[in-house]
Parts: sequence; C-alpha cells; structure tokens
Amino acid sequence: MENDADIQQGKITLDQTKRESSHSVNSFLPSIAAEGIIAKAGDLNDKDSQENVYQSKIGAFASLTIDLGVPAKIKALKKQYQAQQITYDYLMRQVTSAVKKGFYAVICKKMIYDAYRDYQSSSEKTLNDSKVKHNNGMIPETDLLMAQYDAEDAKIQTSNARLDYTSSLTTFLSTIGITDNEVYELQGNIEDAVPTEEFGEETVSKVFSASTEIAVLEKKLEAARAAKWKAVGQGWLPSVTLSGGIYPFGYRKFDNDLLDSQAKNKIQPWSVTAMVRIPLDAWLPLSSTHDAISTVSDSVKSLEIQLADTKRKLRADTKNLIDKINLTKEVVVSRRNTIDIAKRRYELTDGAFQRGSKTATDLQNARVDYEAVRVYYYQEQYNLISDVLTLKEKYTEN
Repeated sequence: MENDADIQQGKITLDQTKRESSHSVNSFLPSIAAEGIIAKAGDLNDKDSQENVYQSKIGAFASLTIDLGVPAKIKALKKQYQAQQITYDYLMRQVTSAVKKGFYAVICKKMIYDAYRDYQSSSEKTLNDSKVKHNNGMIPETDLLMAQYDAEDAKIQTSNARLDYTSSLTTFLSTIGITDNEVYELQGNIEDAVPTEEFGEETVSKVFSASTEIAVLEKKLEAARAAKWKAVGQGWLPSVTLSGGIYPFGYRKFDNDLLDSQAKNKIQPWSVTAMVRIPLDAWLPLSSTHDAISTVSDSVKSLEIQLADTKRKLRADTKNLIDKINLTKEVVVSRRNTIDIAKRRYELTDGAFQRGSKTATDLQNARVDYEAVRVYYYQEQYNLISDVLTLKEKYTEN
C-alpha cells in the first residue's frame, strides 16, 4: 500500500497538520531579531533642547505579543490534525478494501473466462457431431449452420472474457506494485469468500458511531468554533506586548553639540517595554474585524448543517446497502439453484440431440442459458463480496 498515490498524498497532508499542531506553542515564544537603527528624536515644544538628538545603534531585540485568541488558535490546529488523522486512517481502510475487491474481481473474471472456455469446448463438440450427422443425412444443413454459428460465437465470447480477465489482472498487479513482465496467475475460488454473516440495525449503529465522515466533520466543527473565538479574541479583546532590547554598539549626537567629546557620545542603550493594546477598529461599523468574525461564524453554521445532513444520509445509505446485501444473498442462492436446473436441462437436451429428437438450435439455447446462469452467479457473488467490504470499511479494519 506504500505505493498507493492517495496514501502517499494523505501522509504528506497528515504530516503537515501534525507539524502545524505540534508547533502551535510557538505562539508563546518571543520573536528575536538583530537590529540596526538610525533615528532622530526631539521635542516639538523646544527645538533647541538636548532632546533633539541623532542616534544610531546595533543590537538585539525580542518581542512577545499575547492575546486571548492564542489558546483558541492552538485548539483549532489540534482539531485540524485530529480530523486529518481520522481521514488518513479511513483512507488506509479504503485502500485495503480496494485491494481485496480487486483480488476478488480478478478471481471472478477468471472463473467467468473458464465458464466461456467450457462453452467453447462444448460448442466445438456439437459442431463436430453435427458435421458427422449432416454427412450421414441425419440433420438438415440449417442445423449444421447453427452449430457453426454457435461455435464461432463461442470463440468471440471466450476471447472477450479472456481479455477482460487479463486486463483486470494487469491492473490489479500494477495496483499492488508488480509491474514486471513475469506471468502471474492468482489462485482462489470466489465461492469460498462469499460472506455469511448477518447485518441489521445493530450494524447501522456500528457504522453510525464509527463513521469517519461524521468524526471528521465534528473535528472540523470544533476547529471552526475555536477559530471563531480566535477571531473574537484578536479583534475585540486587548493584547499584551512585552519587548526588550540591548544595543552594545551605539552613537548619538545632539543638534547643539553640547557634548564636545566624541567619546561621550558613545552609548550602550537598553530598553524594556510593556504595552497593552486595545483594538478600536472592531467598534467601527463595516470594519474588517466584523467581516472576519462573520465569515467564521458562517463557517460554523455551515458545518452544523452539513453534519446534521450527513448523519441523516449516512443512516439511510447504510440501511439501503444492508438491504441490497440481504437481497443479493437471496439472489445468490437462487442462482445456485438455477445453475443446477440449467445444467440438467443442457445435459438432457444434449442427449436428445444425440438421439436426433432435439435440433442444434435447441441445444444451443440450452447451452447459452447454462453458461449465462454460471456467469450471473459468479457476478452476483462478487457483488455480494464487494458490498460487504464497502460496508465493513465504514466501521472495521476489514
């Protein structure tokens, strides 16, 4: 499964969300930078004051801003990672189920191909018998022509079945990473894999409680609610900024040059600042803060509607799938009984044909019905296996 493109892409996305979640505590770490500053400071009321000074300095500066939206941001990132983990786990189950379906599809097509080979073999035998009978004057030419037609049609049907089988085998081998030119043939019998367990209301409850789709939407909803509180905290509530700097290399010069020694103008300043910031734009009508909060609130409402709708659809879809599985089980049993009937009819018709009491057309019809029922039987068995795997991947590891 490591070669599956969906799993590889899902792993990349999972690693990204995990990294973002684990690094979310960086919001509590200060930003650190090296600075070089050239500035002039003065007093507007006294232009001749020594406060009118040119200053340059080089050093390090650190700053940390904390607002009430930070905890909500961390929670949102955590929920996003949990949602992605659930999605990735479900993807693994889906790929596992798809591999199993692919395997049984190949086995099914192989059995159908074998059925058509039997059909071709019996058609050729009938053609040979018809030639002998026609040469002996026992059957008309129309019966011989029908036998020839049946034999040629059997070749076409067999060739198509063989192509269908080999194509599905190549596709399956490529899916599991086998792309060399070796000849492979899968072993198995689809009848041995037909599930016998029963599914009912208890299964619906299992699917509902273990639903990946519901779990992901719930995590996304929690993340959206946290994002809403993040927007409120950053847009409406005060924030605190702590900063400090130290500058080992500095120089200043006053406008009136009161300091006559350049050495006295060398400085090594430092600073520590605490600042409380209260956003005011949020109180203005039509502000971007209002729009941001409204956008996140709309996302929360949308996810709530989506979650409720998903729950309704999941219950209905699961019940429909279980009903389909139960019906297919009945069909498989009926097909099995029909095979025995069609086989017996073909054998009796073949015997009657050998005695001359049945025509080649009668024998062809009996043979076609028998092979068709076998094909339908294998296809219904595969449909049953596939549907059960689809159901189980919703609540179990298959």
